[in-house]
Amino acid sequence: MEYLRNFKQKVLPHYLKMITLVVSVIDVVITESAEFKNDTTLAGKSDVEIAHNHIQKAVEEAQEIKDMLDSDTEESSLKDLQDEVKTWREKLQAVEKDLVLLEAEQQNRKDRIEKLRIKRQHEDNALNTTAARKAAKETFRNVGRGMIILPFIGIPMILGASKEIKRCKDLIKQTEESKGKLKVKYDQEKKDLEDCNKKIIDLKIKKLEGVSLQEKEKELLSLEKEWDMLFDAKRNISNNLSYMMNLKELLQVLLRRYNPENMCKVISLIEAKGFEDWLHNFSIDRKLSELNEKLPQFYNTFSQNRN
Repeated sequence: MEYLRNFKQKVLPHYLKMITLVVSVIDVVITESAEFKNDTTLAGKSDVEIAHNHIQKAVEEAQEIKDMLDSDTEESSLKDLQDEVKTWREKLQAVEKDLVLLEAEQQNRKDRIEKLRIKRQHEDNALNTTAARKAAKETFRNVGRGMIILPFIGIPMILGASKEIKRCKDLIKQTEESKGKLKVKYDQEKKDLEDCNKKIIDLKIKKLEGVSLQEKEKELLSLEKEWDMLFDAKRNISNNLSYMMNLKELLQVLLRRYNPENMCKVISLIEAKGFEDWLHNFSIDRKLSELNEKLPQFYNTFSQNRN
């Protein structure tokens, strides 16, 4: 990660020099312990001052990296993508819901069209049957007219046929009116079904956007992982910066009053906080190991001086 690389390149060299100088001061304390009692000679104090300068530079570099990281984590790219994915999901859910409703409507319209088709067929059959009956009665009536010379036979035939013909005409008229209304309903249902089919096709095309949504979700997952790494880096840098700032303050105190007690505070802080992952490299680990090796002798010298 860029921030870790920058931290190692810009901060750790100063931190290493500071640790090296602290070890040098410990050597001074061990080899020239008597001078610790003489506040005018201040053995090793020059190393403390240089160590303070290096930790100051380390703090400045770490603060700059943290500021850059703060700026990057304040950017809204993650939230923008989260909002975009959320919008896509909501749209896709709406499409799925509308598709279910339209497919149900499509089936209902197909059922109604089929019923209307059957009903129209029945109307056509009834119309054909009535028309055939009418034609037959007209023929019968014509036969009656031919037999008008026999009034007692021809006249009843004519009257009966005419009455039936009128009934057929009325029935044909009613059937044709009903058939016309059925055709209007049938045509409207067909048109509505076509509209419904077009809407379903449009929704299925929109549903294909779910593939794009999957890609966006993968992108979001990747960005969230990257964001987690950024916040981990931010936390580590903040912790290390806090540690180095505390170390800088203790070195300032040691500069003002150069004595074993204040030196012990510096060493104690390094022992407690100086082994964080981001503060490691081979040279630093080796120098910290050297520091640990010298501490028993340092504390022994300190104890003797106090006595």
